[in-house]
Amino acid sequence: MRFIFWFITALVALVVVVFAVSNRAVVTLALFPLPAELQAPLYLVVIVAMILGFIVGACVAWLGA
Repeated sequence: MRFIFWFITALVALVVVVFAVSNRAVVTLALFPLPAELQAPLYLVVIVAMILGFIVGACVAWLGA
């Protein structure tokens, strides 16, 4: 069972690394009413958004239980 866990973990890590290497373009993030802009690599924006979505979903599920 432990082998399956590490195999899946390594597979997910490999997918994340390949995604990060292939999406290195810099994107500009701006919030409309505010004048501030942030430049970040595309892979970082996507991974942070996915992590935040997971955390929010986990909190909602936890509060709903």
